[in-house]
Amino acid sequence: MALRVEEYKTKMADDAQALGRLPWIPSGWLVASDVIKAEPGLLGGILVRAEDNGGDQIVQVWDSPDGTTGAGYVELARVYCSATDELMIWVPFPLPGIEAKLGISVVITNEVEYEIYYR
Repeated sequence: MALRVEEYKTKMADDAQALGRLPWIPSGWLVASDVIKAEPGLLGGILVRAEDNGGDQIVQVWDSPDGTTGAGYVELARVYCSATDELMIWVPFPLPGIEAKLGISVVITNEVEYEIYYR
């Protein structure tokens, strides 16, 4: 059993090193829920631009290849902005990034602009 776990860890480390040599890709500014990457990858950071629009603004990043959320899918990150804030938030993740095994999808609540950095 331990040998199999070590083999899995080594495979994950090799994949992460290979992805780590690639540059981060910016999604560009987006204003709606969207599929960022429909295959495995790494989440490197989130940039959020929020305004006072009368409602809380939430950006959720899911490990999902098609935008499906809920049971069976993992929420990778969440950025919450209160209704009274006008701000820009940069949330970087430690290298090599957060692993998305299925894909990277974003679901937003209320109007908010965001940019995702991924590999």
